[in-house]
Amino acid sequence: MLMALSPLMTENSAAQNPNQINDLFIANTKENCGNIDNCFYNDEPDTLEALALQKAINFAKANNLSNPNIIILNAYSTKSATVTIDYPLTLTSQSSGYLSTSSSNCSNPLLTLTSNVKIRNLTITDGSCSSPSRDLVVVESSTNVTIENSTLEYGRNSIIHKNSTGNLTVRFNQIKNNDGYALLSENTEITSRLQMVANNITNNGQIQVVCQNNRNVDHNFWGGGITPSQSAPTCGVDNTRRLDAPIVLADNGNGVEAAIINTSSSYPSSATFGVSAKSNSGAQIYIVNHGQSKPFPDMAIAEQQVCSNYYDIFLAEGSQPSDLSLRFSYFGNSLCEQAIESASICGSGQKENYPLMWLDVKTGVTEGWDNAGATPKGPSGGIYSGQEVRCNTSDNTIEIDLNNLGRPNLITDLNFTPFVLAIETSTDPTATNTPRPTSTRRPTSTPRPTSTKIPTRTPTAFSTATNAYRTATQEFFPGISTNTENTIEWTLTETPPVLDGNFLTPLNPGDFAGPEIVTPTNKGNLLNKIDDLPKKQNNSAWLFSIGIGIVLIIATVYLYIRKK
Repeated sequence: MLMALSPLMTENSAAQNPNQINDLFIANTKENCGNIDNCFYNDEPDTLEALALQKAINFAKANNLSNPNIIILNAYSTKSATVTIDYPLTLTSQSSGYLSTSSSNCSNPLLTLTSNVKIRNLTITDGSCSSPSRDLVVVESSTNVTIENSTLEYGRNSIIHKNSTGNLTVRFNQIKNNDGYALLSENTEITSRLQMVANNITNNGQIQVVCQNNRNVDHNFWGGGITPSQSAPTCGVDNTRRLDAPIVLADNGNGVEAAIINTSSSYPSSATFGVSAKSNSGAQIYIVNHGQSKPFPDMAIAEQQVCSNYYDIFLAEGSQPSDLSLRFSYFGNSLCEQAIESASICGSGQKENYPLMWLDVKTGVTEGWDNAGATPKGPSGGIYSGQEVRCNTSDNTIEIDLNNLGRPNLITDLNFTPFVLAIETSTDPTATNTPRPTSTRRPTSTPRPTSTKIPTRTPTAFSTATNAYRTATQEFFPGISTNTENTIEWTLTETPPVLDGNFLTPLNPGDFAGPEIVTPTNKGNLLNKIDDLPKKQNNSAWLFSIGIGIVLIIATVYLYIRKK
């Protein structure tokens, strides 16, 4: 039987089949409902039955609606009692929906979820409650519960998980400024799995998340410089699988710009935050948009001219595709369009130049941000090839095909990979986005002919006069003892010829004295005196000495003339 609706239900809308009704609206007042059909509003008493949210839940249950949406109009407030959602439905908002409380009694949680419930596109807070604040959402369900694309703030504990055999998924949320925990799990049911992924979780308690068993709490942003192991020490987190930059807030303020995509063999008609994906093997991927906030800035080697948002892209848990193609847009940035489509980048025809860049945080095969079409530049990256990358200048996109052959690949890197469209630039702060024109090289000048060296005159061998006075050796006295202590000293008295103009004055016979022969000194009785030698030997020595003297005179004169 159709339950009585609020006074705004018209006769026409009440007469329609209630099983065809899928959207129920709630508001604080009748005036807030305006002319919207199927709208419930609060009554005055501080009771559950007077709350528009409770009225809509009761209506859905009574009429056995199939997965209805309860849509909050504007800012909606509950009162002091906890509202229990015990029917499968989605609690959401029309645009910037806001769920709070108008009660000063802050001892009870705002919501308790005991069925297959989705909370989506809401901001949930506890109003003026501060001492104490109210717990925002308590999950006690035997079926799956999802809290996504919402902002949960300024409560005591944002989410409490307990007594549940169903799974709890918390994703794409902004969970901040709560007095206690972003999520407190007291649930020990081994069949229940907690997954908390792609959230901004900031400025809650010092420990922000408490887990029990069977959980996955990777791929979240925990605040600048804060690691998952600090914020969620009981959750088995991997510090290298953290989001190192905040996720962009949704335009309506509810949650963040992150999504999970089910791919098909062709690209969808519209991109998700500037990224499209396709896969013949049905990949399921997360796309997280960081906007212009660069993840892991300390790992960057070079400055970049950024031509897209920064993204984290990773496979959903359990997804194991054999292929995946991603397409990134640089549409709308004229400077980037000019630079990317220039002859040195897309016009080069070299995929290693194309400006899709990636960062390997976990295994370090990249050297900072590397081009995805090139061999990774990190210490261990040289053994890998890049992937197939294409420039699609007709639609202002860069496309990559991912497999398990090159890097980045599906089996290792798509567990966690930051991507960006960017061009490496100068490290100067004054660098502009306009690519530098390629300068024409100056023509190479013809080298001057090598001059032939002037032949160097080979100097005539020249011995100084002192060479004539060298110490005599035993050669001159055959048969004489070789005792080195016995020396013969030669003395030559030289009278140089007189120069007359350019001519030498003829030499006179008395200009040079003959050699003064000094008799060898007998030291140690090893050398006989010349006079004691046999007569024939004495005469030979005398004649030999005379000959030597004449030769020395002639040589000295010759050398002197040559010198002049």
